[in-house]
Amino acid sequence: MVRPGYENSGFLGRIYSHILKPIFFTMNPDIAHSLGQTLLCREILMKSIGKHFAYEDKILKTDLSGMELNNPIGIGPALNKNGDTTLGLSHLGFGFVYIGSVRRRSHSGNIKPWMIRYEEKESLGNAMGLPSKGLEYVVRRLKKNRVTVPLICSVVGTNEKDILQVCSEIKKYVSIVEINSSCPTSSHEINFENDLDRLNNLLKNVRNITNKPILLKISPYDVDNSRERDKLIDIVETCMRNDVGIAASNTKKITERHLPVGSAGLSGKLLFNNTSKMIKEIALYTNISIPIIGLGGVYSGEDVFQLIENGANATALVTSFIYRGPAIVQNIGNKLSELLKERGFNSVSELRGYGMQNMRMDKER
Repeated sequence: MVRPGYENSGFLGRIYSHILKPIFFTMNPDIAHSLGQTLLCREILMKSIGKHFAYEDKILKTDLSGMELNNPIGIGPALNKNGDTTLGLSHLGFGFVYIGSVRRRSHSGNIKPWMIRYEEKESLGNAMGLPSKGLEYVVRRLKKNRVTVPLICSVVGTNEKDILQVCSEIKKYVSIVEINSSCPTSSHEINFENDLDRLNNLLKNVRNITNKPILLKISPYDVDNSRERDKLIDIVETCMRNDVGIAASNTKKITERHLPVGSAGLSGKLLFNNTSKMIKEIALYTNISIPIIGLGGVYSGEDVFQLIENGANATALVTSFIYRGPAIVQNIGNKLSELLKERGFNSVSELRGYGMQNMRMDKER
């Protein structure tokens, strides 16, 4: 039976939406985040919850860089910075799980508080500044890994040497390596997107140390602005040259005077339209010849359908998990399956880029 909304996602879904979420949302966002991390680390609890929200349909099976996915809905890195919640998250039905962003050395992040909610818009602002317990800690966690879902590790660093060392160590334990080329809330990292030669060298050197698939997580660009679109295309060309896919996109930098650093990375529903436009632009330019993950504002089966139709292989979410709870994958999966069948598609892969013909016609007008 299709459950179109999270309010109708069964008894446990209603417990989250009507009891647990209101409790979490009365707390300071940083405290709620810490409590959520503690709960996600409880494997037995997550396994029990996951049984109630399991959703499988062979029509959702798909592929990302040769990596077989049970569904195209992944969980982004913000809830699994150091690999502590990998096992817990793996029980909740996601097609893949992110870890990171991982640094070579430990880093405490920015001054707290880190987060602010924009509840009416189902969005968040975070100013974490990419905290990490460091490479050694994450590798120890990964060595104990019993997870069967594919893993993507997001890697970040203050210089190319650090990034290459993390990639060299981490590649043995994950399915895909992702380079986080820009973070809107940290001043310690190089923004490789502002120096294409440097970005090209970085991707070339990462490619030389691993045959695992590589993604570049990029900033959000306004493709309706010719200057920003040109910059995006330059980055896309650099990725194509090095056989690197794209994760579009990172959070968007905004002014936020309620946080000590004075800014935040915006995530959630407010980003979805821009995410969709970016995926279209990248898919059109590359003729969907590189892997693409859509991140930013994914909340529904309709959202996932749209991003894949525009050219994404898969999607990932974080903020909607916080607002909608652990029923999110079941709800998205249900609706996505329904839409695929209603519109005559036999698989997610068959849907990918289906809208490109109309997009080309729009471009020509």
